[in-house]
Amino acid sequence: MTPISFDGLNLSKTSKTFNAACDEIEHASCKNINPGKVKKEIDALFSSLRLVADQLPAYDVEKYNARLEKLLKKVTDEGQATKKRKFQFKGKPKVDTPATNATPGDVELVDPKSKLTRQNIRYDQKIGNYQNLEDSSLSYENENEGLSENIIQSSSLHVRSLLRSVINFNGTPFNHGSIHIENAQDSVILLKLQAHSNIQVRLFGLHNCKVYIVRAGTEPQTIILENCSECQFHSDMKNTTTIQDFSNIGKLIEESEPSFSYVSFST
Repeated sequence: MTPISFDGLNLSKTSKTFNAACDEIEHASCKNINPGKVKKEIDALFSSLRLVADQLPAYDVEKYNARLEKLLKKVTDEGQATKKRKFQFKGKPKVDTPATNATPGDVELVDPKSKLTRQNIRYDQKIGNYQNLEDSSLSYENENEGLSENIIQSSSLHVRSLLRSVINFNGTPFNHGSIHIENAQDSVILLKLQAHSNIQVRLFGLHNCKVYIVRAGTEPQTIILENCSECQFHSDMKNTTTIQDFSNIGKLIEESEPSFSYVSFST
């Protein structure tokens, strides 16, 4: 794909350029072109859009980011499906025996669709979606500050339906892409993103949750909120994040309620 640039001051031209680029990427994806190459093109679009984001209406930025996120998820899912097909019939099926030293409650690889109660789950790159966590935790530890060979460049993480649970990511398993957390209640979300990462963070339908999201370095992390209520954001986030709050769109002024407040709490 030919490198592109956006003219943030010309909204019509920006829209046409962006949509044409997305259409080209979608076409490449349908033709089963190398997923790694397609992801790089999505990364380039994310970066180009980010350069002019402050010149565009918040609604347009949200719309463009949502389409890129959808494209990235599609390419990631198709790549995982291709790997499955490649290795599905190689060799005899092997049944793993449970490890004798496994700690009760510790799970390395889980069924993302099953209900998880009182589980301590370690993030696995083979699973991009987690849901139905109750009194549980999902964690990830990046000990190499983004330099590990296990860090992939582009991917996405989608976590939904949390109740009294904790998400604790010290670093992220990818440098570009998106993290989408939705429908969480009475939960704690701790995300410490590595420097130079370009990750869209979206929080949808959170109620009475504690949130601590920061990115290493001096550049603020953008967080998009939708339909959130009574959440507590750590006071350290005041000067380190840019909050785009769409929680009260469509409501009358008298119906609007603050979706979050800044407070201090232990992380």
